[in-house]
Amino acid sequence: MSAIWGAIDFSGREISENTKEILKKAFDDCAIDRMSELSSGNVYMGCGLQYFTPESKNEKLPTEQKGVFYTADAVLDNRAEMCAKLGVTDMPELADGEIIRLCFERFGESCLNELLGAYVFVRYDNAAKTVDIVADAVGNRFIQYFCEDNIFYFSSLRTPLEKLKKEVKVNKEWIAFYYGVNSLDTFYDGESTIIEGIDRIAPAHHIVIKNGEMARNYLYWDVSKIKRKFKGKSDSEYKKEFVDLYRKCVTDTLRTDEEVAIFLSGGYDSTSVACLAAPALKEKGKTLHSFTFVPDEEFVYDGPKGKEANEFESVKKNVEFLGNVECNPLNLKGIDMWEARKEYNHVTELPYKSPENMIWLYKGYKEARKKGARLILSGAFGNGTVSYNNLLQYLIWMVTHCKFRKYIWELKAFQRRYGSSRMHIIKSTLDGIFKGALPEQVQLEAYKGSYAYESFLEEYGAIRIIKENDKLTKKSYTNAEKHHALFLPALNFRHYGEFPFKNSLYTGVLFRDPTRDKRMVEFVKGIPFDQFTHNGYTRRLIRDYLQEYMPPEFFIHHPFGIQSADMKYVFEKEGDKLIEEWKSIVTSLDDKGVVDKARLLEDLNTKSMKEFSYVDIMRLFYTINALEYINDYEM
Repeated sequence: MSAIWGAIDFSGREISENTKEILKKAFDDCAIDRMSELSSGNVYMGCGLQYFTPESKNEKLPTEQKGVFYTADAVLDNRAEMCAKLGVTDMPELADGEIIRLCFERFGESCLNELLGAYVFVRYDNAAKTVDIVADAVGNRFIQYFCEDNIFYFSSLRTPLEKLKKEVKVNKEWIAFYYGVNSLDTFYDGESTIIEGIDRIAPAHHIVIKNGEMARNYLYWDVSKIKRKFKGKSDSEYKKEFVDLYRKCVTDTLRTDEEVAIFLSGGYDSTSVACLAAPALKEKGKTLHSFTFVPDEEFVYDGPKGKEANEFESVKKNVEFLGNVECNPLNLKGIDMWEARKEYNHVTELPYKSPENMIWLYKGYKEARKKGARLILSGAFGNGTVSYNNLLQYLIWMVTHCKFRKYIWELKAFQRRYGSSRMHIIKSTLDGIFKGALPEQVQLEAYKGSYAYESFLEEYGAIRIIKENDKLTKKSYTNAEKHHALFLPALNFRHYGEFPFKNSLYTGVLFRDPTRDKRMVEFVKGIPFDQFTHNGYTRRLIRDYLQEYMPPEFFIHHPFGIQSADMKYVFEKEGDKLIEEWKSIVTSLDDKGVVDKARLLEDLNTKSMKEFSYVDIMRLFYTINALEYINDYEM
């Protein structure tokens, strides 16, 4: 696994020493174990290796063979299978990047759908004047790039590319969506960046650049094309297939000689990952180091019952029976949430949105490294895969497909298991069919709450995109197939992969999420709806099929955790001091034709921090953070 960078001049001119220095120097602050470079006339490539796997220490990158140049950032999950396909011996001396190179050389594009793991590679054929760039299917790794004056520049970080580009301007479409979506969503497509003219490779894409021009941008794995099957296997067969697959998705990530960590909440997803990872590590005499966010020690939660702001005690009870999980609380004591933006904006190369989540997660990587870990696990994508909940959608599907006997049977099962009211379930089903009701927390046309000028959002297409997304959400909420697709669009792989990749570069800890494994996505997209909800079980894959692997008390009393529940409280502690700082910053900045400063300042002048809601504070944070960020650029 590594950071990669390079420049290729299609005109045949030699890459300048200045260009090489700019590209390489950008990675000085990253946690690199070994740097290597290859320079040959019009081609320059670099690789900053990070030793995440035993084999990575043997990685020899970049390489050149008969005029073909290659560099990669790669951790391969199915080494044995790909070695067998190649007819070579799987041995430690054969590194992951080399296996991928050999596969692509021999099988070409046909092998891309078989490669599993976290990777991106760049290959240049000097004779054909062709660059191939390929990124893994679920968005674990990527590069950013641009072409100018017949030179192709690429890098894991965008910073050096900005120094090499002649004109650097903010991508107005990107910033319009950032503001207009008015939520924690940051991206509107898989390729655009905040800088106009600098793009990134989207997940599951193969890009071909020939003579400095884009020749092909091919999606080699399309999650939307996976067909659901409604017949064929028994529940016991599905259970075995799921459990075996999930265990493999977890254990395939554990190829490390060093310690293993996990972000562990009290929830289904991360707990299920821990319950499959810990036994595998125990066989190797290892401990799983877990990190759980805990709120400010003075914070008192007074929200709805059945929810939990501090999950640390629950986590300890949940994993007690595993025996080899070390539980570590993760707090933000002593960290100024507003001041922290300076370091983290540098790490992410973006104005991030979530004031608290992003910072405690980044701290988790650092704490994991202190424990000797080079790998940190998560179950962040689980809501779309292993713990997907389609209760209402499945009930509606049964009625609209005239499966009335099955519907009545399920009503009885829910009543038996939970004491649920039959009439309430029937009413909810009928409301879904005839009213298309959305839950209250789904806010359509949320852009109207943004501080951005509506005219700016309109001019740069954000309102159109947001309205299209809103229509899709409303149309899909009560449709079983479309509802699941809401959790699995290709864009989601970028959302879940962008920031962990940068965290890994700067901390030397690799982030892996088995719930986002390509194989698991394909599995859940292909199974019948009753595998998610059946016999009174919702989120059935975990609640029913994984019962014997989970803590005995886990499903008896399971409160829902609240991430960063203390965020408002933390900002309230700063009170008027932070309000005054925000006013001073906003007053000093140019609105760039983007943010309505008058409305923003009016709110800051007339309200105290206590009067702002949780959502208000989040909006104020990311509005001012982004405005400050883009003030360093031309528009």
